[in-house]
Amino acid sequence: GRSLRSLVAGGLALRGLLRAYGEAPEGAPLVLVGSTGYVEIAVNRGRASDALGLRVGDRVTATWA
Repeated sequence: GRSLRSLVAGGLALRGLLRAYGEAPEGAPLVLVGSTGYVEIAVNRGRASDALGLRVGDRVTATWA
């Protein structure tokens, strides 16, 4: 399959997919495929919407390798 090269959201570039929230340091933003199969933008032990200033409908750009 293809791998995520980068994802840009809220002016922040995130690189690569992690397998679990715990792979990122506490408070760090990350990208993973959730249990529903969707790509998720998250913050380990936090809220991505608050930490990154993201809202529903904001533009997100993914680059796949």
